[in-house]
Amino acid sequence: MDVGADHGYLSLSLAKANHVMYACENKVGPFNILCKSLENQNSSVTPILSDGLTDLPKDCQGIFILGMGGKTILKILSEGQAKLSQLKHIVIEPQSDFDLPISFLLSHGFKNDFGQYILERHYYPLLSFIPTDETETYNDDQIQYGPYPFDSYDSLLLEKLVRQKEKYENSNKLSVESLQRLSDIKRVISKWNK
Repeated sequence: MDVGADHGYLSLSLAKANHVMYACENKVGPFNILCKSLENQNSSVTPILSDGLTDLPKDCQGIFILGMGGKTILKILSEGQAKLSQLKHIVIEPQSDFDLPISFLLSHGFKNDFGQYILERHYYPLLSFIPTDETETYNDDQIQYGPYPFDSYDSLLLEKLVRQKEKYENSNKLSVESLQRLSDIKRVISKWNK
């Protein structure tokens, strides 16, 4: 199920690849736009008017929550926590507060099995999670950036960090918080360059 499916383009693409897809919107206006888009494509995608995972179909094995803030993704996951056990994969793309949904999934029986950063005017992590019985301890950097892209030295993550470092260094006045952030970024970059 694509949660917050917008025009349903992801659902349409996956349905064409023979996946059974549900596309979900939580407000009537966007839901009507989604339905019209699916109608125009003569698609097999099933539209659902629902809030988050409230009406997650019983046969649904995976969810996509893309293009939303980390707080919103966290809200969807935490409010739908009882339904997470039926899922075999979760894909998220938080556009802010990356650590919130990452930390939630890592502490609720999922591991980050794949992921990379993408550039869409800004750098965002696109992360896949699968259920696990393993207990693993993660450091702050892994939770901040996503364990898989961090541990695999993702090139766009490095590019993001270098750009952030340059932005801070070119600033005339930095707050204590910004100085700490700059120090953290330099530490990560230096670790990666070893």
